[in-house]
Amino acid sequence: MACSGAAAPVGCKYVRKNAKTMTAQERDEFVKAVLALKDAPSPYDSSLKYYDQFVHWHTELQRCDPNAAMPMLMGHAGPMLLPWHREHLLLFDEALRSVSENKTLTTPYWDWTDTDIDAVFSDDFMGGSGDTRQNNAVTTGPFRRDAFIVRVDPLGLPGAGSTFLQRFLGSPRMLPKPAEVTSALEIPAYDTAPWDLTSDPNESFRQRLEGNSGRGSFGGGSGHECPQSGVAPLPIGGNTMHNAVHAWVGGAMSTSASTNDPVFWLHHANVDRIWDMWQQKHGVDTYVPLDGYPANSANDVMMPFDKSGISVTAAMVADNRKFGVCFEESGPPSSQPAPGTGGTGATGGRGGATPSAGAGGGGPATGGAGAPPPSTGPAPTFTSLYDGIMMDNCVPCHGAGIVAFQTKQEAYDSLVGADVVEYCPGEKRVVPGDPATSVLIQALKGEGCRFGRPMPPVGMRLSDADIERFSAWVRAGAKND
Repeated sequence: MACSGAAAPVGCKYVRKNAKTMTAQERDEFVKAVLALKDAPSPYDSSLKYYDQFVHWHTELQRCDPNAAMPMLMGHAGPMLLPWHREHLLLFDEALRSVSENKTLTTPYWDWTDTDIDAVFSDDFMGGSGDTRQNNAVTTGPFRRDAFIVRVDPLGLPGAGSTFLQRFLGSPRMLPKPAEVTSALEIPAYDTAPWDLTSDPNESFRQRLEGNSGRGSFGGGSGHECPQSGVAPLPIGGNTMHNAVHAWVGGAMSTSASTNDPVFWLHHANVDRIWDMWQQKHGVDTYVPLDGYPANSANDVMMPFDKSGISVTAAMVADNRKFGVCFEESGPPSSQPAPGTGGTGATGGRGGATPSAGAGGGGPATGGAGAPPPSTGPAPTFTSLYDGIMMDNCVPCHGAGIVAFQTKQEAYDSLVGADVVEYCPGEKRVVPGDPATSVLIQALKGEGCRFGRPMPPVGMRLSDADIERFSAWVRAGAKND
């Protein structure tokens, strides 16, 4: 049984609260513990601070072996997504309690299907969006640029990140809807072969919750391809649900070092809540594949935790109740469900090292700083869009991402959803099937791209209505102006 309100079921010691309804004291306890972890030494790696250890583990998910046939644990775009991030979250909870006087302190969740985001992005909690005049730096709240130092760059890109948090929050109405969660909860199978970005999101709960369309890739080839650099790019597979929230926050959240932003934890606590709700409906013993998929089967030890002396498998973390964890207000959304199919799996007890830990540790924002006023002129032309986002260098954006086109035809094809084409030095990639408007919205709003590199200005500021109008115009085929 899930938690409901303040009354926790027997055996539920650690209650993940709805961040929107937390008291001022509860918000303060969580914030102080996060800040304390930024100063405490990691018990796993003496070269890292405790908070940064979690960022490091997350970036290491993109490390792979180009000489191996099945080179990597699929902590993204594969079945290990949910158990890996659950273990990550459980370890973070333990770290929070180690630096807090509250020994039942637990990461809250942000229900991003609720468009009322003011309490989450308030000055006494997560802080607001970034300031576009300061490279999208977060300048409000306890994690503002002068109070919260970012130390871990995205894997393989030293210096590509920033020493301060960056965000560019989208419009709340662009967040996932309750109906999307309800539909995902009706899919009976946890995951389906081939267990990667090409799994059918109508049959795979993991794929649907992650937000992949079933047609993406890691950038040319299968979901298991590893480049000679040994660093796998973030998967490009769709922009709904989990993926959409990363893109919606922007900045650090659009990179492999997304854990640098404390919003990451609230986001993944909600992802774990939805998985927990699905397990209540379809069973705990449902993880697949059971075997035959190296590094990703139910009893395979998770990387890179194993390098830190933590031996844990997907089967071991299948049941939140074994760890005394439940969720406040975790009933299913009130939308009509959609049908789905399939799944079975394995469970077990969680194992691993529990280190001794280090020392202790202090106006709402609902969109990008300096939000643009509505446009009153005619819809922009395709030429003006193209000229506005044309760039000489490759700056891939999260999710659907093009910011550099070689011809207007290629740009048009991308915007209408035929293919998303990414041009990098010496490389051309085609990734089919993402929605038409994601690049368009980022470009026209001047939103930052992956690694914090901003779009060039396009000389126009659009309202949501303008964007919808322009999107319809592009889809209608008006590319010759």
